[in-house]
Formats: sequence, structure tokens, C-alpha cells
Amino acid sequence: MAESTSMPVPAPPFAEIVADSTLAELKNAKFVMMIGSTGNGKSTLGNFLLCPAREHCVYTYGNQTFAGAVANLPLTQEVKMATDLNRTICLMDTPGLNENPKKDLEHMVAIIRCLKAAENLTACILCVKFDSKIDMQYKETIEYYSKLFPGIFETNVILVMTCFGMDLDSIERRKDNGIDVAKIRANTVEAVKKYANIKASPKVFMIDCLPTTSGREESENVRSCILEYIEGMKPIPLKDLHVRKTGVLLGKDKLKAGILQGEIEAKQKELQKGKDAAVRSQLQKINALNLDLSSCKEEIAEKENELSLFDSSKEVIVDQWFYESTVNWGFGRPKESFHLQSKEWDIARVSREKSGSCMWKDVTETLHDVKGAIRKTGMGKTTMGASITIYTEKRRKYEKNVTDLKAKIKILESKKKSTEKKRDEANENADIDKKELAELESCIEMKTKERIVLLKEYLTIKEATERLEELKTT
Repeated sequence: MAESTSMPVPAPPFAEIVADSTLAELKNAKFVMMIGSTGNGKSTLGNFLLCPAREHCVYTYGNQTFAGAVANLPLTQEVKMATDLNRTICLMDTPGLNENPKKDLEHMVAIIRCLKAAENLTACILCVKFDSKIDMQYKETIEYYSKLFPGIFETNVILVMTCFGMDLDSIERRKDNGIDVAKIRANTVEAVKKYANIKASPKVFMIDCLPTTSGREESENVRSCILEYIEGMKPIPLKDLHVRKTGVLLGKDKLKAGILQGEIEAKQKELQKGKDAAVRSQLQKINALNLDLSSCKEEIAEKENELSLFDSSKEVIVDQWFYESTVNWGFGRPKESFHLQSKEWDIARVSREKSGSCMWKDVTETLHDVKGAIRKTGMGKTTMGASITIYTEKRRKYEKNVTDLKAKIKILESKKKSTEKKRDEANENADIDKKELAELESCIEMKTKERIVLLKEYLTIKEATERLEELKTT
């Protein structure tokens, strides 16, 4: 019997919309971001995770927290966050990338603002339809976010394959069509690992978020497994977040930077010409020095930007050890030994966690290693669980990079100072209109700064907002 779509079914609130200004109130909730190409089921999955009730998830009832695609037309046009009524999980629904440069940048500014307010991220759910191929748009999406959050993609990414029918008809149809579920799953995992440039395989779930009556129980079981898995994940603190340009915007900005370079060169040629043939050679000298100076400033800005990525007190993981076992011993004290080492860098911090009937035994910590054992306590059947993580400062791990970059910047600053001095001396000696020269130099400097920003891949919130305003006027 067909469902009536004329009237929405009355229903209580199924979830709670969250603003980034109120995220501080959700300190106990797991913060999760959903990403993927347009039309791969992010919004539908979000609704199902928040509350699986049919009256909440089906479009015709009009009660969806996250608006899903209708007739293959995406409805997610903005970044939106919501939490379940128990406030145990907070989901961020994100629009697909590569809509257009302005929209993409606007969405990414909103995402970074939300993440800054959240201060941590428990998981990143990568949504892909079971029957879809990893196309160019999806490849660019994976590459984009994996570069934006490299640490999260290594440890806290979850792959959810949506639209995976779990009713008997769907299972029979896949069988009749010779669809190899395991092969599709494995191929999708390998594609994600390849484009995200990660070694570990992400946790995978397959689910139907709009299940038939016969497939609902199985879909809700998978939902419970996803939520339980997220509950067991350790949130990752978020610091020094920047807005990363999408590939489309990078291409657009590189094109504009090329146009600017032409304008800069035109202005420099104007300097070269001068106002008097008698001082033309002097103007040529000034122009050459201005070229060197512009190049030097650009290179300094590039190196300083690169240095900021390495010269940080932010902690990074050096090594980890995990142990979990269920044992049934009467007497004796079974134990598991561990020895973690950091031969190249001093250990900044050691994080130890345990669960169950167990205790740490003979643990010693030095600047370069941590060793000891985890030992069972008590008698009878029990579960032992333990983990140790050793951290070092980012600047220690990348000390050579930091030292090399600082040395290069010092050389470039010296070159810049020397070039400025030569340029100033040349200007003093040139018998030309100083005011006009100053205007040309100011124009060149302004365009050079603009070009440097255009060529940057990562932007601060302020820079991204300014770039967004420029895009709105073009």
C-alpha cells in the first residue's frame, strides 16, 4: 500500500540544531564531521544516526534534521550541526565540494569556524554510496580533507558505504547481478587509502539509512555499531586550523596570479623606461633591483609560511602500544610487557590508560623510552586493556626542517636588506620624478602582496574572509 504524502506525520522533536556559539554546552558530546561528494548520503546518514525513526528520516514527512537530496538534487547548501536529544553525539553535515569557488570557500570558512569552536574532533565520517565509483570529484574531496586533517585521517576516519540494502530482495538482487560485495568494499577502501595517502585501512560500515520494513532491524543494528564505535574513539584536539583552498579555487587563483604577474612586469617595464633617456640606465638598474626585491619578499613569505607548519609546540605521536585480552586465571599474575622508544627525539609527554582488573608494573620513563608491563590483578575471568602513547613536540620531530628554514630565511632577509639598500642608493642617484617612482613602487608592492596571497594554499580565517569578499564582487 502506497504511503500518503499529503500531510506530514505529527512527531516530537527528533534532534536539536546546534550553533557554533553554543558548542561549549556540549562538552560531553562526541563531535563528528560527515564529508563526501554531493549525493552520497551524508544528510540521510546524519538523520538516521541522530534518530532512526521513519517519521524523521523520510523526506515526505517533513521532519528531517538534515535536508537530504530529492530527485538527485542536493539540498545541503550550508554547514549545519545537530545533536541527538541525549546530547551524546554532535554531527556536522557539510555540502559537497567543487560547487563553485565562492561557495566552496564560504563553506570551508564556516567549517573551520565550527571546528575552532568545538576545539576537538572525534571522527570524520567519509560517506560513499555502495554502488558508486570513486570519481574525480570524490577523489578531490578525499585529497582535500586528508591534507586539511592529516592526523585525523590516519587514525579517526570512518568509511560508511550508504544505500546498501539489507532486505532479502536487495541481497537476492545483488546475488543475481553477480555483485561481489567484499570486492567492492575492498576496492573502495584501497581507493580511500590511495587518495588520502594513508597506510592504515579505515573502519568500514555498510548501511541503508532508508530501509524497508524487512531490512530495518539490520540497519538499526549497524547504526548502533557505528555509534558504539564512535563512543570508543578518542577525540583529537584541534589547533592552528587554517582554511585550505579547494583545487578549483587554487586553479582560479593561480590564473589570477599569472595575470597579476603580467601587470607587475608591465609596471616594472614602466619603471624601466623612466622619464628621461639620460637616466634610462639608472632606471634599468632600479628595475632589476625591484625585481630581485619582489622575488626575495615572495620567497621569504613562502619560507615563513612553511616554517609555521613545523616550528610549533604542538605535540605529535611518536609511537603507540595497545593491549587488550580476556583471561581466566585462578592463581598467578599474567602480564604483558611493553617497550616504546623514541631514539631521535626527546619524549615530551607519555599518556597511559588502562581498563579492567589490571595494574602497571615496573614502569620506567626516560627521555627516549618507556618500558614496563601491564599485570592482571584479582582472580577469575577478567578483561585487561591498556594503551600507551608517547609524544614529542612538532618542532623537535622536524628540527632539521626548522633549522634549515630559519637559516634560509636569515640568508633571504640579509639579501633583502642588501637589495633594499642598493635600491635606495640608486633612487637617490636617479634624476627622475620621485613621486611618480614611489607610486609605481607602491603599486608593484601591493600587487606582489596580492599575488603572494593568491598563491597560498592555506589561509587564516581573516585572509579567507577577505578572499571571499573579493569573489563576491567578481
